[in-house]
Amino acid sequence: MVRSLTILGQYLHMSEYALSFILAAFATSLPEFFIGVTSAWRGVPMLSLGNIVGASFLNVTAVLGIVILFAGVLESNRTVRREDIQLTFGMILFPALLILDGALSRTDGFLLLFFFGGYLIYLFDQEHITPIVNNINNNAGAIQDTPSGVLKAELNFEKFMRTLGVFFTGAIFLAASAWFVVEQGTVFGRSLGVPLFFIGILTAFGTTLPEAVFGVRSVMLRHGSMSLGNAFGSIIVNTSLVLGTVAMLSPIAIERPMRAVFGLLLTAAMVILVELVRFLHGSLGRFFGAFLLGAAAAFVVIEAFI
Repeated sequence: MVRSLTILGQYLHMSEYALSFILAAFATSLPEFFIGVTSAWRGVPMLSLGNIVGASFLNVTAVLGIVILFAGVLESNRTVRREDIQLTFGMILFPALLILDGALSRTDGFLLLFFFGGYLIYLFDQEHITPIVNNINNNAGAIQDTPSGVLKAELNFEKFMRTLGVFFTGAIFLAASAWFVVEQGTVFGRSLGVPLFFIGILTAFGTTLPEAVFGVRSVMLRHGSMSLGNAFGSIIVNTSLVLGTVAMLSPIAIERPMRAVFGLLLTAAMVILVELVRFLHGSLGRFFGAFLLGAAAAFVVIEAFI
């Protein structure tokens, strides 16, 4: 994924950040999506809501913290703008506002999907005015540097179809896994009296593994900006696309809405903190990575006792 995104970025004249935000975020958010659809189908959408809230917070804390500690210093090739920070905060805050009345209706789901589409349009538009710096190295497989900085990559239909086949094979296994998680999570929650919302938060440790693996792999190939774009992109995909889809399929009646609102507000606050630190220092260091891991652990403990 890292190698193909780098190639696509050069052909489309887009930054690694934007491509990983859009493409990789869709791919790494598939576990949350399948669990969401399965939960809606089984009539237990609260499990999906907990999974979305938990995964969103863990993406900006545990996943990003692991990536930062692995990298030592995580730098970004995309300039941070005030509008980026404000809009990202708004995209996370919006579902929190919809949840305040104790329900997510199909209308709310439609609004979430609508604003997600608008956010993608904004992101594409920003690529025309945001500086792009792609740090390409010789570890990128089929990528070759030229004196002019133009990349050459061999793409053929056979390779495309083979990759597509692997993708759909993985999707089948992922769908089966999601069904198993929802089935066992529901049984476990009801037998022990544990709220489905908290079961969803626990499953987030599994559903955020793709983001963690993608982030570490990005750092190994010296494309750390992709890990940052993927972490933030996954949060937006989860809180708008996935949550909107679940609400459209099965409206969610929320018994304790402030619990979900609390998790989303904390996620928004952590996103703002990460962006501000990156804006002020130009990078994210190991001390900050350790702080993010501590915040993730504290969040789970707090949710367990609420």
